[in-house]
This record gives sequence, C-alpha cells and structure tokens, in this order.
Amino acid sequence: MPVEINQLHIKVNVSSPEKQEEIPSQGQSKKDREGIIAACVEAVLEVLKQKEMR
Repeated sequence: MPVEINQLHIKVNVSSPEKQEEIPSQGQSKKDREGIIAACVEAVLEVLKQKEMR
C-alpha cells in the first residue's frame, strides 16, 4: 500500500555569514567580468563549431 503525503512543512533558518568578504575594487571586478565574458564567448563558439561539424 503506497504512502501518501498530504502536507509537508519545511522550516529554514537563514543567517548572514559571520565574516563578510571584501568587495573587490572596481578595476578588479571589471577584469573578472571581462574574463568571464571571454570564457563564455569561447564556449559558445566551441558549441557552434561542433554543431557545424555534424
């Protein structure tokens, strides 16, 4: 005989981290953003290249 769950209660406590990470400087975050964009562009081009080969 299967068990049927009629109600489900979930309780979660959310708290902020005790240590807050340093916010990167504007120049550093721009370099990180450019690096992420470059990696994404490479990944997209690789997928397109693989599709073209099929």
